[in-house]
Amino acid sequence: MDLLLSITPIIVIFILIFVFRRSAFQTGVLGLLITIMISIGCFQSELENIYNAVIKGFLISIIAAYVVFFGIFLFHLMKQANKVDEIGTIISECTSNKVVQLLIIVIGFSPLIESTSGFGTAFLIVTPIIISVGINPVKAILVGLVSLLSVPWGALSTGTIIGSHLSNIPTNIIGFGSAVIIFPTYLYFLVVITFIAFGKEHVKHNWKSLLLFSFTFGTVNILSNMFISVELSGVISSLSTLVLGIIFLILKKDFIMNTRHFIVSMSPYIILTIFIFFTRLIPQISTPLNLFLNIRISKYNFELPLLYSPGF
Repeated sequence: MDLLLSITPIIVIFILIFVFRRSAFQTGVLGLLITIMISIGCFQSELENIYNAVIKGFLISIIAAYVVFFGIFLFHLMKQANKVDEIGTIISECTSNKVVQLLIIVIGFSPLIESTSGFGTAFLIVTPIIISVGINPVKAILVGLVSLLSVPWGALSTGTIIGSHLSNIPTNIIGFGSAVIIFPTYLYFLVVITFIAFGKEHVKHNWKSLLLFSFTFGTVNILSNMFISVELSGVISSLSTLVLGIIFLILKKDFIMNTRHFIVSMSPYIILTIFIFFTRLIPQISTPLNLFLNIRISKYNFELPLLYSPGF
């Protein structure tokens, strides 16, 4: 019975969103009120404990919102400058090998967009690109959905950050653990995508490419979470896989791309990654950024270094 009462707010949230089509704000407020009522009426929680829990939840939301705001801001800047569409077009025309082309879109470009913007934005961007390379629209929709394979690192790892603060477990530990657990699934996703788009024979024929792309993305993701930045792991993994795809095609002598144009279009993501490297790996930079304009509330174990945030 206690379990049922505990998950009731989550069930209500799903019903409000998927059945009644309520907005995220309305759903959040109603979910909070129901949680408070259950805590008081069924679990006899003290008002002070409820008050502290609400305040801590609000503070955690601020951390997530601060990161997500900049990620969405970057995406819309890119979109307004037509750079997102340019990148997609360049990738979709870079090779005659349709399978490798699809792999680059799915595990190179789609996770990159999702890692910076979140909220399934990548699906809306890559699905038309997948259709443009000659894949059936229904299949393209399925492939686009599966391409959202970097979920724990979407929207600059907002979910991981929230999980870290709720559980009081360091973000890098949760990020690294997630990366290790999810590692085998990348190959599974790529096999499924190739099978949906082209059939079983293409899976057999391109098994080396499937292994190479999935291994690269997964390995870089683990290393990024361990040594660099959990928030930017999706971005770094995607960029690394994109570079791998280009090198792979050059070696195969099946590469058609204006490299300079591509680098210019990708430059915001490249610059973002370079800044993250500097701020994470050089103590002379990271220490001042962590100390200056760092909001701390010890009672709630809250800390928000405004300048050290990957979004900033």
